Amino acid sequence: MEKIEITVKSVKKREGTDRYTICFTLCGDGGTEEQSHVLLGAFLPFEVAVGDRLCAEEYEEFVRGAESSAAAYKGADLLDLGDHSQKMLCDKLRRKGFSAEAAERACSYLAKKGMLREGDYMVRCMEYLCTKKRYGPMRIRAELIRKGIRVSRYAEIYEQTMQSLDFEEALQKRVSQLRPTAFSAQQRQKTIAALQRCGFPLPMIRRALADCAPQDAGEDDF
Repeated sequence: MEKIEITVKSVKKREGTDRYTICFTLCGDGGTEEQSHVLLGAFLPFEVAVGDRLCAEEYEEFVRGAESSAAAYKGADLLDLGDHSQKMLCDKLRRKGFSAEAAERACSYLAKKGMLREGDYMVRCMEYLCTKKRYGPMRIRAELIRKGIRVSRYAEIYEQTMQSLDFEEALQKRVSQLRPTAFSAQQRQKTIAALQRCGFPLPMIRRALADCAPQDAGEDDF
């Protein structure tokens, strides 16, 4: 196995930032080459100075730090375009070609910096799913989990938001758009099942159908 000598050629920190550009000289049997890596301070494995020599394992730490830094920059760009859950952002970074480790480290960094606000994103999703999609509480929770939002981490915010959402109104709007045949004895079980798939509890569904049923349907049908 070829032995490579790795030496730090230069270390530059961009003024007013936490961004470092470190140039390494790699000398081996095949010749000499230079490699530059840009790292955020959070991903700098340890401090180095010009002339320091590194082993291959130590140099690899800087390579991984550079990839995590690049992933963090790309993640910040994606967040500028729209909110994400941590899982969504991590998945997008992996599709962009970053390793799982780099994507996860970048997302953790962005969350600590307050750029990845998953709790706020969760609240906006819940409000949208209720008011626009007209989903009930069970469907909303399922949708949040599907998006990769860790509901248990934001349990208090989740419960407060659930209490503030008007599920009765969302259900009433759904029921008001039903055709008259949906209230018939032949169709009512299918109607109830469809509304349950939208995440509404059965007692709420029965009340809403009874309130909106045509006069010839009768409340006892529900």
